[in-house]
Amino acid sequence: MRLGTPMFEPIEGPFLRVARRYSLCDDDAWEALARGFEIALRHRKRLRPETARAWFATVVRHEAMRIRRSRYRELHLDPQTHEPPAEEVEPEHEPDPRLPALRAAMRQLKPDQRRALILFYAMDASRADGGRYRRIVRATGWSYTKVNRSLTEGRAALRALLLDRESVAGPLSRHRPAGATL
Repeated sequence: MRLGTPMFEPIEGPFLRVARRYSLCDDDAWEALARGFEIALRHRKRLRPETARAWFATVVRHEAMRIRRSRYRELHLDPQTHEPPAEEVEPEHEPDPRLPALRAAMRQLKPDQRRALILFYAMDASRADGGRYRRIVRATGWSYTKVNRSLTEGRAALRALLLDRESVAGPLSRHRPAGATL
């Protein structure tokens, strides 16, 4: 019998189906299968024939999910965050007199701090899917600790920059709504 007949399915057949089930596209499925073969080759001496098929299917599934997560992160990355920010044109009349100072202070933050703050304050706080920190973790691929640190350090740096400008330019606290914090 030939290897292409239903009785003898090629080795990639069932495993490629597993990879396709957990992949975004066919190329990612093939990549997961290739990574699975590499892992199987590294562990070939420890594999038992009776469990090798199930083990390999699990490895391919895990690799497909890993590739999917990395692709998902790449889809959501904003390429502008990796480039130096372009100079913004300041509008003639700002609705809030504090906005030019805020824009200038945001430009002086580290890129990760700026990105974390923008993502945090742009997200809907009322959604009940695990909170804004966890959504930032999923969008950026950072750890929860890095998100927390970037937000905390970014807020502190922004506060220091704005308060320093306030002492030089005069008090702006008159314009701050009651209860507003950075």
